[in-house]
Amino acid sequence: MPPRYSPESVVIADTPAAVLEWAAHHIEHVGIHQGEHLFAGPGRTATLPCWPRGALEVAAGQGRGAAGRTYDWDRICRSRDQAFGILAEILTGRPVEADDPAAAKVLCREVIDRWSAEPGRTAADTARAFRAAAVRADQDHGAQGLLSPQPLPLHIESSKASTMNETKESHSTTRTPNRRGAATPSRDGVHRISVPLHPRLSASELIRVLLATPVETDLHALNPVQVRSLIADVLTQHGYDVLDRSPYTPGCDRHQDARRAVRRAYGPRFTDAPDEQAVLADPLRDVLAATRIEGP
Repeated sequence: MPPRYSPESVVIADTPAAVLEWAAHHIEHVGIHQGEHLFAGPGRTATLPCWPRGALEVAAGQGRGAAGRTYDWDRICRSRDQAFGILAEILTGRPVEADDPAAAKVLCREVIDRWSAEPGRTAADTARAFRAAAVRADQDHGAQGLLSPQPLPLHIESSKASTMNETKESHSTTRTPNRRGAATPSRDGVHRISVPLHPRLSASELIRVLLATPVETDLHALNPVQVRSLIADVLTQHGYDVLDRSPYTPGCDRHQDARRAVRRAYGPRFTDAPDEQAVLADPLRDVLAATRIEGP
């Protein structure tokens, strides 16, 4: 049974059909936003008008997770990505495919975003598309389920092929991607960057990646898993070129939020690297201010 809809709910859908159905209710509730970013307006992400892709992200837990609950993020993220693929197929009338799983994911998002940006697009249009995709998800994936030990295919099969019980070849989602900087899912639900461990991204480079996210992203509120997932999404979409384009202004509040987010998510990685620890350390003025507050 899909979770009951409420933008304040901390219960997160974990099947493609449930993600799509929840997203349909959500965009009907908050309204559609067409603009430069996924979300519009001040406030919590889960209550803002959004692009269709933003509604799917909220349905899959963005801005809604509760610190006291345990979530199967691997299952949830897999369901979200399948929902992207099924919706893209509904919108185009054909499977959206690519040899590289990361590239297929990007193509699906681009299809959804182009459809979302068409003039006159309404929340009602979007909800209908979501529900049509939810029906397709039930048809294509109901028998297979999300607990199958085999990797789930990235290429979305048509409902006709499913009803004919054709043999499908699963495409592994854990092979090394062809494109440097692509991400692959791991057991804890984090899409990790599949690049050689040496060189790793430095602390300042990780900060630059976070600074490339939309300005409405509340970096201060992200937990470590969300920080790592967000960094993987940015690098998957933009590649390492983002390191050259992203601003680096240590004096601004957003930079400090990004630095603290990297420290929360990656601090243990830099335990034996004094230079990196210095990059992630709080500015001296903040340390002194905290000392004055704690003093008698």
